[in-house]
Amino acid sequence: MARTRRPQSGVAWEPPPSADRPNWQEVADELRSRPMEWMKVYEHGRASWATAVQLGHVNPVHRRLGFELTTTDNTRDTPRTCTLYMRYNPDLADELAEVLNSSRRG
Repeated sequence: MARTRRPQSGVAWEPPPSADRPNWQEVADELRSRPMEWMKVYEHGRASWATAVQLGHVNPVHRRLGFELTTTDNTRDTPRTCTLYMRYNPDLADELAEVLNSSRRG
């Protein structure tokens, strides 16, 4: 008869923290409603999301549409995390990029 292993003392059983990425269209709409104000998009979230925005891979908040970002609390440990702040600067928006983006939204 095999003995069942008992859990180690001090083991915590809990769900992992939320790993849901931001709804980028909602973030863009919120930023446009308050131009030039910094918004904390997320705290201790995936650094890869901030990198995707910075590289222009996230259409709703593309830098050609006037969005700027900065990060703090960047970690080099796995998983890499950061706190992402963004703002909408209408002076940086490219009119053609805005027209193309709005046509994609329908």
